[in-house]
Amino acid sequence: MKDERRHIWLVFQALSQREHPESYLGVLDDLDFDYANEGGKALRGVAWADDMASANFLIKHGADVNYHEPDMVHPYGDTPLCVAAYKGHAAMVRFLVERGADATIANKRGDRPYTMAVQERHEEIAEFLKEHEPPEWHNQQEKERALKSYKLPAGLARVLKEGPRRIEFPRGDWAQWAEYYDYLDTIEFRRNRRKYLSLIREIDRYGSGYVIAWCPRDKKIWYFDDEHGEACPMASWDDFRKDPGAYINGIFNGDYVNGTAPQTCAVNVENSNGQ
Repeated sequence: MKDERRHIWLVFQALSQREHPESYLGVLDDLDFDYANEGGKALRGVAWADDMASANFLIKHGADVNYHEPDMVHPYGDTPLCVAAYKGHAAMVRFLVERGADATIANKRGDRPYTMAVQERHEEIAEFLKEHEPPEWHNQQEKERALKSYKLPAGLARVLKEGPRRIEFPRGDWAQWAEYYDYLDTIEFRRNRRKYLSLIREIDRYGSGYVIAWCPRDKKIWYFDDEHGEACPMASWDDFRKDPGAYINGIFNGDYVNGTAPQTCAVNVENSNGQ
């Protein structure tokens, strides 16, 4: 059996000829390329690159538009629609949905195409994808019912619902601000049979690469750095809200890995959280 990496590389080489992609079908056939099983991975790659001609070619020949197997590049198992939404490729997002992409499929981190568009501030794409999700996912009463078992502290729920969502800590060594999700956009996910609720939409300089989440089991704020395999409880909500900059910057200082206490950061009073 031919090496999978060589297969995918040759697919990209063949599909790079935009003018007449059909003429390269024979090349792929000679490689015994399995469009049904391998085409989805290639489709995810061309969706990331916003390569419409190649995406059309792959789907036409049987590629799985909802492919979501994890690999080294996409360890959470993103769909082609997820990566297109994340990159802000509006035309590609519409193209994939029109060809059967399921906007409700979440990756292993709990992110859906919609939430990835929200994280990256692609508002037009987020609004489009919202129309292709169940209405109850964007209804506050239904959300409150769904999150009842998380037993969110009243102050945390208030921040998520009413704001202010942006918190600033200008003395932070690594990051100087962060922004909470809107209550309706918070993301549920599970790790090692525990459930968590992702709270932070974006961290200064680090985007959405780190997950800050509430764990109802121990009633603590946790952080997850999946790239380095780190997951640690940081603080109770009461402690976290008093100095979020210290706890967030503690991630980048290695405080939790080293077992040291995060150092205090000044929080902008105007933007700080209420109790």
